[in-house]
Amino acid sequence: MGYKITIDGPAGTGKGTLAKSLSEILNIVNVDSGSLYRTLGLYAIRTGLEPTNMEKLEKVLGEIDIELKEVDGKLQPHLDGENVAGYIRTEDVARVTSKFASIKIVREYMAERQRRLAKDRNIIIEGRDLGSSVFPDAELKIFLNADVKERANRRYKQLLEKGEDITFEKALEMIETRDHADSTREVSPLIKTEDMEEIDSTNMSIEQVVERAIELVKMKGLI
Repeated sequence: MGYKITIDGPAGTGKGTLAKSLSEILNIVNVDSGSLYRTLGLYAIRTGLEPTNMEKLEKVLGEIDIELKEVDGKLQPHLDGENVAGYIRTEDVARVTSKFASIKIVREYMAERQRRLAKDRNIIIEGRDLGSSVFPDAELKIFLNADVKERANRRYKQLLEKGEDITFEKALEMIETRDHADSTREVSPLIKTEDMEEIDSTNMSIEQVVERAIELVKMKGLI
């Protein structure tokens, strides 16, 4: 039975960057839980699946295969055997994904796949409900946070680098909308539990965030 490190927190805090860095330092598997949800979002765009059609959604979840498979040493999202890593990082996919992420049967479907990945291996996994819901028994739970304007600025720069036409105000609106959706949904909302170790990255470099996280890993006796 392996150990689990969860990283939860709102959008734009750098959870993915931290998880990637820690996985390399600790030589453990990095699981991007969001890519599983985004794969369903991509499927919805391709097929016209609506989040309001619960009967169709339940049927689809019983038939499609969404999983993370190892490719060149990294876990990448696959949809019915197709590697879709290159298609799921658009804002269109993100917007559609958020509509499905609050649905109970979707979260149960994804949680089952995440737990399957964690069986008998050490993992680090980032998302929004991992330490509170999916892996409440995780050995280390990190809650990564940052000021909303700082997170919006990071997302703004990230999207500009991708060549997207975006303003800071629009990026801020997107972050605030996502925060509201994540924290107010009925099923597995984004929350910081008492046993989570919070890191506020607002005024920290990624190197400083990683250094603090390693301190927490050592405190838990995982290395």
